[in-house]
Amino acid sequence: MTSNTFQLLSGQEVIDLKRSRGIMACAECQRRKLKCDKQFPCTSCVRRGRADICPTGDVGPIGRGRRIVRSDLLGLGTTIHTMGDRIRDLETAVAAAHGEESNSTHPLLREDLLSIKRPTELPQSSGAPIPAQLANSFGALAMSASGTSRYFGPTAGPSALLSAQGFGGGDRAEFASPFADLTGSLPFNGSGASWDTALCVEGLLQYLPDDARAWVLYEIYINDSTWFGTPIMPEELREFVNDVYASNFNPNDLSPHALAVIFLVFALATLADLSLPPYDVQADAYFDLGRTALTLQSVFGSNDLHTVQALSLAGIYYTTGGARYSADSSWTITSMAVNLCRQFHLHLEESYTGIDDKIAQRRRALFWEVYSQETYMALSFSRPVTILLADITCDFPTDTEQTIAEDDGRTIPGFFHTKWKLTTEVTAPMSQVYTSATPPTYEEVLDLDRRLRQFMEQAPFNHYKGSTFSAYLRSNLIPRFSGDLMLYMHRSSFVQALKDSPHNPLESPYAASYLAAYRGALKIIQSDIRSFTLYPQHFHRWWPIWKSLVNAAFIVGSIVVKGPTSEFAPVAFTELLSAVRLVEQGAMHSFFAQGSLPVLQRLRNKASVVYATFHSPTIDAALGTINPSDLADDQDLEMLGGSRALLDRNSLPVPTSTGPATLIPGFISPMNTECPSWQPQILTSNFAPDVQADGLEAYLAAQMQSTPYSDAVPEASWTTFIESLQ
Repeated sequence: MTSNTFQLLSGQEVIDLKRSRGIMACAECQRRKLKCDKQFPCTSCVRRGRADICPTGDVGPIGRGRRIVRSDLLGLGTTIHTMGDRIRDLETAVAAAHGEESNSTHPLLREDLLSIKRPTELPQSSGAPIPAQLANSFGALAMSASGTSRYFGPTAGPSALLSAQGFGGGDRAEFASPFADLTGSLPFNGSGASWDTALCVEGLLQYLPDDARAWVLYEIYINDSTWFGTPIMPEELREFVNDVYASNFNPNDLSPHALAVIFLVFALATLADLSLPPYDVQADAYFDLGRTALTLQSVFGSNDLHTVQALSLAGIYYTTGGARYSADSSWTITSMAVNLCRQFHLHLEESYTGIDDKIAQRRRALFWEVYSQETYMALSFSRPVTILLADITCDFPTDTEQTIAEDDGRTIPGFFHTKWKLTTEVTAPMSQVYTSATPPTYEEVLDLDRRLRQFMEQAPFNHYKGSTFSAYLRSNLIPRFSGDLMLYMHRSSFVQALKDSPHNPLESPYAASYLAAYRGALKIIQSDIRSFTLYPQHFHRWWPIWKSLVNAAFIVGSIVVKGPTSEFAPVAFTELLSAVRLVEQGAMHSFFAQGSLPVLQRLRNKASVVYATFHSPTIDAALGTINPSDLADDQDLEMLGGSRALLDRNSLPVPTSTGPATLIPGFISPMNTECPSWQPQILTSNFAPDVQADGLEAYLAAQMQSTPYSDAVPEASWTTFIESLQ
């Protein structure tokens, strides 16, 4: 890729900038060979009634295709977008009111009338040939100073930039993990060759919370922690907790990996417990207890479905948020869970023959949840899926959530069935296309786009009503995720469209991708604004949201930087400012958002300067107040677009300070090395005799004077943990 792929300003933009500053005659005077006084609007244009196009627009001969950039049209894009949203609201209201009286379609809801609100759709007969192959879509390879390489595929986007800058996560060691102390203290059997599993389980059981707290965590998990994945369904988990806390419970009936499931569920619930500080030490303690329980029994030789559930839960924990956030660990352990599903033949329908129906339903649900989880991660991190969709014959479990619509009597599928249908129709095929050895053809991209649009048109999200956080997620999570998918599919083609024709990308053969990426970015930003307004505490604790928001900010920012005079620029600029504000707020909670912030601020600054150049008379003041080092450059745009072939951490600009930010309690920010305000506690190296009925909370309270924090003591590596499982 050439170094000028994303030049700061094109040749035409340089000319327009000179005209705006009075260095050159205006475009209309130059075309008509008139004398221009370079005081805009100039006297010649005012006298001829052309003040609205001075200095950069010109009328041009009829039929030559020259555009007029009029000052009174600058807000046209915003107006059209607002009117489109208003029309959609009215159409929904008309459909609802008419549905109460008749089963027929309202005359005003005909397809030809519904398309009126989409004036910027690509014409069906554009005449442009469909490109055969996408160029430069292999992704990026990050090289560290020591020579360690890490590949990011075409869907990874800003992850490549953040990794190269050292903000990628996965190698963090902010505190000494109690995992090594716990495993080192486990009692051995008589021969000393292995742990005494029964005694180990009995010892770990002492760390469970009391009955009341356990049921509180159960409710939090079911309502607030299952939106990314639900490897254990509510009914099964309730039975599980009932059995463990029953008065006649026998520890010998509980496998180590079943105990790991309990601890990992409690870890995720503690992360989502709004009565506790974000990323409370209790969550990490439960997580380490779950990891310890996992080591008591072989993972790869297991025939226990609880092993799959525990691995899936651990993968979710790694990607949720906090100091343990690690994209690599999350994908690795989730893929292990899917590999075990294949080993257990959960993906094959014939394996369910002769099994009790209740058990079969749970096994099917487990497979589809874990497999769906892997397809999301495969797209997010550009990693291959473990099982190809063509090899899966497993049916969906019975839909116990389906309802009958009151207006037309249609059967409305439940949330889980809708989610799994998205997997089979969209995310699984898409992950296979984008993680193959050869880049997808543009025809494949458009086919995936059609699949997604058809799914979203038929999905029943407007029927998932309710005023709770859980109901909000069911009605808004997948629609928002569809915006992510649009960006995964179209980002490379979007970049190509901007390169082909930045001022009018609809002339590019990739115009469809330009529009799709633009709309996907708007969907993400607007959805996140609504989500953070309604449920800020919940969403600030879920870090995957920042990756897609950064992707969306790149899309709208690129539109402004490369095509400030396009009809999409006004809306794109407004949404860019909103996205950066959200990330600035998120930087106080997430090191991922904090790591993304410098490059986004440079992108915002660059967009502000370029946009003001064409739309503001105060451009000289704006140019004089922003340091050139604070503007996005070619490399920023290339890496954010996921299209730069090689990233060298040493060659990247060092981010300037973004001002004070509230750090996450308990870990050192990559942008601030001051000591944390509190110190994570290390569990005792022995099974303490005082850890009994009071559970983990009382035990942690008694450990406030334990080993001091030191960032020199690394967390036990995931590689060591994997080796200990074998």
